[in-house]
Amino acid sequence: PLGGALGFKGFGMSVMVDLFSGILSGSGVCRTDLPRGANGVWMYLIDVSQFIAADEYDSLVTKYVEYVKSSKKQPGVEEILMPGEIEMNRQKQRENDGVDVPDETWRQISELADKLNVSLESL
Repeated sequence: PLGGALGFKGFGMSVMVDLFSGILSGSGVCRTDLPRGANGVWMYLIDVSQFIAADEYDSLVTKYVEYVKSSKKQPGVEEILMPGEIEMNRQKQRENDGVDVPDETWRQISELADKLNVSLESL
């Protein structure tokens, strides 16, 4: 998980995530009746406003992101991306340019739409 001399810390974190995601969700290694790779989910929701004002929290998050992104980059790395940033950029691009659908996939979709008497005109 983290590697190097402190690799054990990443192991501990991944064990805790597995305990929450696996055991509490009823999935994971404790279940022998599920296929390997069954997916368990753990959601931890926090009402930040119980600890700090929302605008102050937002300001601190912005400061944190700026700090992380200002870190020294490895050679060949142009930008440090935060979790979800690739997906947000891809969403913006697809909203602007559309989603590329391979010809064969579109043929199959069109064939199914015809069978179901569904119009694809608005797409």
